[in-house]
Amino acid sequence: MKKILLFIILFYSIGTYSQNAQDIIDKLKIELKSKPDAKKTATIYSDLTWYYANISTDSALAYGQKAIFESVKLKDSVLLSQIYSDLGAVYFRKTDYKLSKENFLKSYQIRKIRNDKIGMAKVAANLGNIYSKENKKTAALKSYLESIDYFQK
Repeated sequence: MKKILLFIILFYSIGTYSQNAQDIIDKLKIELKSKPDAKKTATIYSDLTWYYANISTDSALAYGQKAIFESVKLKDSVLLSQIYSDLGAVYFRKTDYKLSKENFLKSYQIRKIRNDKIGMAKVAANLGNIYSKENKKTAALKSYLESIDYFQK
């Protein structure tokens, strides 16, 4: 009985998340049609990358490329580092660990230049997940420890 109840709760929460994500995507697309300024457009593309990640990875990747293009034009390194991190997550969901790692490392380098310690810690945790999936236990442990060290402080 407990297993059935757990399954029902899990199924409902997944369905609710998908619906909420789809609602957000719909609102973001409407906002895009209002022709926002370049900064807002880049931010919307970035948000669409994130929200599409669990719904349609192909759409997430397409919006991610648009977001990169716009943020490079704007010379917005903060947004660019976030986009690379989001793309790393999308590729991770696709189990393309090579491209996931490449994107996370791009994000990490930008965050390192900006001295964004919390961003670096988050990326280190994500890299730890990749190394773990690749069965690179030493690299995974190193990444996890880097992340934990920051969050403990």
